Amino acid sequence: MPADAADTYLRGLAETYVADPSSLRWWESLKCSAVRMPYADTDGLAKIATLVGQRTNARLIVTDDESPPWPVYSGDAQKIIAMLRECRFFEYILAAHDRSWILFDTHMNELVSAGLEVRTSVTEE
Repeated sequence: MPADAADTYLRGLAETYVADPSSLRWWESLKCSAVRMPYADTDGLAKIATLVGQRTNARLIVTDDESPPWPVYSGDAQKIIAMLRECRFFEYILAAHDRSWILFDTHMNELVSAGLEVRTSVTEE
């Protein structure tokens, strides 16, 4: 996304989910309830694919434990997940285009999700 559109999207996402937007790790500063799903050395992307399901119009925010500005990419959620399989690990946020859900993949091999329905089987796989 162009920088100005990405900035607008990120401000809206922060207003929806983050208590302290100046925090480097937004997942540590959520203002809403979230589900935490450690995945240790299992396939975290498979869990993400299950959680996201057939949703489209997702946004990938590459944070990589760096201060903003963060690049934001837009596309089909499953295609973004497929692309992530081809990359080295980095911290990122996957979120809905309309900001109805957000999902963090943290440096601690843990998924943190808000706004997505999480079934017990997903958290225990």
